[in-house]
Amino acid sequence: MIRSFDNPFFENHHFWGLTRDTRKIGLPESRVLYTVLRSPHIDKKSREQFEMEIKTKFLVIKTETHELRKKFFRVKTPCDSEDIRLFGQAKNLADWMLLPHHA
Repeated sequence: MIRSFDNPFFENHHFWGLTRDTRKIGLPESRVLYTVLRSPHIDKKSREQFEMEIKTKFLVIKTETHELRKKFFRVKTPCDSEDIRLFGQAKNLADWMLLPHHA
């Protein structure tokens, strides 16, 4: 199957700064459509449509905790607004890291 929406450049592990034992798992995507009447009169058929898409990916990385922080600091995100969260076994609260989304 050819996926035209995924750029093969982003599939390269060297672009992300990750090792070969890293896997990227696509999670379900959601899409919500909103239709709003533009006219104050309900009989007019002028409408405007808005769309909200949520795309999520899950990275599985086999590495030590101290190396994980270095690897994720180098991760480049292709999306404009991407939220990166790290989950795993943490020894204390300082081991958990939440990178802000790029604006």
